[in-house]
Amino acid sequence: MELLLLGVLAVVIFGPAKLPEIARQLGRATREFKDSVAGTGIQEALDDLGDVRRAVTPTNIAKAAMPAPVKQVAADVTEMKETFTDPLGQKKEKAEAEAAAAAAESGGVKEPAAAVATAVPPAVATETPATPQA
Repeated sequence: MELLLLGVLAVVIFGPAKLPEIARQLGRATREFKDSVAGTGIQEALDDLGDVRRAVTPTNIAKAAMPAPVKQVAADVTEMKETFTDPLGQKKEKAEAEAAAAAAESGGVKEPAAAVATAVPPAVATETPATPQA
């Protein structure tokens, strides 16, 4: 009974043309209030803060501040380290051959010629040292 009285009173005061617009504004305000109380904005802010913390690590900061020549030197050092640990590149070739063999077994596909060629270790070039002439 009270709701009916309030509805009739709202129609008399605001008019039938303005009533849908007022109801829409009241719905938006209620939704915004519920969202702020529920903490959806707070949760999003905390998620964004976590993303920033994960991105801003000492390693990432050092990489970003590192000039290009230093980055190239770091890449060269990594390449040299791999060369010292496997001078003939046999580990890499063996891994490629095993991957090709596994692919051939699982898919029934024949091994590509490149994979077969890498399974054989490359010939090591031998040079005769130059003898100093006196």
